[in-house]
Amino acid sequence: MTRTRLQQRRAWLQVGFFVLFVLAPPLDLFRIDLTLGHAILLGQDWTLGIDDFLAGQSGIGDTTLNLGLHPGAAWRAATQPAAVGRG
Repeated sequence: MTRTRLQQRRAWLQVGFFVLFVLAPPLDLFRIDLTLGHAILLGQDWTLGIDDFLAGQSGIGDTTLNLGLHPGAAWRAATQPAAVGRG
């Protein structure tokens, strides 16, 4: 049975995703640290920057930009508004 070009491409993408999924935590590419409460991307902390805003170290423009650029940030801010004020 021959595979079409689309099926071959899909199979390679599935293999690539699985390899990335398996190697990401040991290579510290991406992980979500539940004890720290934020993601770590390529070994660097990846936070929303709300703590800096609450401390008066950044402005509303920076905070809006941070919330807009982070995936899922709007969902997190909408579903956990009480967590923002605790610090």
